[in-house]
Amino acid sequence: MYRRCFSVSRQELGRKVGTDAEFQACRDRSESSRLKLVRVFLALHSMALLAGCATPPNGRGWGQDATLLPCWERLRDAAVEAVLAPEAWTPAAGALASQVGGLDKNLSHWASNHTPVFKSKANADKASDYPTEATVASYWITALATPNGEEPAPWAWAKFKGIDEGYGAVKLTSEATSLLK
Repeated sequence: MYRRCFSVSRQELGRKVGTDAEFQACRDRSESSRLKLVRVFLALHSMALLAGCATPPNGRGWGQDATLLPCWERLRDAAVEAVLAPEAWTPAAGALASQVGGLDKNLSHWASNHTPVFKSKANADKASDYPTEATVASYWITALATPNGEEPAPWAWAKFKGIDEGYGAVKLTSEATSLLK
């Protein structure tokens, strides 16, 4: 009797399904189940996206090749690699496509007004911090867990350079995103 309550109203069922409170409780349970399913999907999707190898293709340790003043050849190679990488242009193409006809703006306003996933703006604000926190945690785990040799001094120096390089990349990305918005 309650299986269909999340998709139709009491009146649409054409029969008594209990009190309004019972009907609302059923509806709340189904929304809660859908929310849990969305959260599980997002968590699994995030884990799949975060998985990868931290050793550079040249086989050297993480952070060993980081430098404060790279040569122009390394900058050019990095820029070309970034432009050709689907990980870079696919989200940009998706963002550009969502701008056509104001889809992004309309969808944002609708989601903000109806709060379909998190039921309130406060819950959405809290939930938006979770991916950021997970990303920061995975960065620090990667930085500290990747192999860099046996000797403490070169290991520490490579970690420092890698973390510094990562911080610069995050800062540059953040500033570029803010500028483009």
